[in-house]
Amino acid sequence: MINKIKEKLKSNAKQIQMICDYLIKECEHDSNLADRIMLENKTVDDMYKYILTAVKHKYKDQIVNQGVYVAPEDVYSMAIHYFIEDDETLKAEFPNEVSKAEVKANTTPAKEQKETVEKTVKLKREKVIVQQLSLFDLGDER
Repeated sequence: MINKIKEKLKSNAKQIQMICDYLIKECEHDSNLADRIMLENKTVDDMYKYILTAVKHKYKDQIVNQGVYVAPEDVYSMAIHYFIEDDETLKAEFPNEVSKAEVKANTTPAKEQKETVEKTVKLKREKVIVQQLSLFDLGDER
C-alpha cells in the first residue's frame, strides 16, 4: 500500500514534495489516512490549492508583501485535514472560493467565444446585404 501512496504523492515542486513525504511517513502508522489518500477524488494538486486557500484565509491579517510565515506543522495539519475530510466539508469551509475547474465548466473557452462572435457577425452581414439595394437596382428600367 505504501508504494501506491508514494506513486500518488509525487510532485516536481520541492515544497509540495516535502508535504507529500510527511504524509507518506504518517501513512506508515495511520491506515485511515492511507485509505483516504488513495481516494480518486483526492489529488496532490487539490491538496496544495486547499492549503493555499486555507493559509490565505487563516493568515489574511498577517500577510506582508504577499507573504506570510506558516509553521510546517500547520501546513502538515492542513494537508492531513484535506485528505481526511470529504469534499463537501472542504467546500463549506471556504464557500466564496471558486475553483478553476468550476470556472472553466461554467464558461466557454475563448476560442469558442471568438468563433461564436465571428458567426454572429457573419450572419448579421449576410442579413444586411440581403436587405440592401444596389445602385443598379435603382437604375433605368428599360
